[in-house]
Amino acid sequence: MHKYVIIGGSVGAVGAVEAIREIDSSGTIALISDESLLAYSRPMIGEYLSDETSLESIERLNSGI
Repeated sequence: MHKYVIIGGSVGAVGAVEAIREIDSSGTIALISDESLLAYSRPMIGEYLSDETSLESIERLNSGI
């Protein structure tokens, strides 16, 4: 089993986790970040503020990490 460490909690980190999971469903992933919130799609903040989308739709991380 492989072990992965990702530094940073940005959307790029989410993409890295998704890419790892596509090729390795059993490896462990540690994500290290000093962010106080889970990663979210920052470009979609405008859509959220204008009520075009929900908060859940811009959240990018889930408990599978």
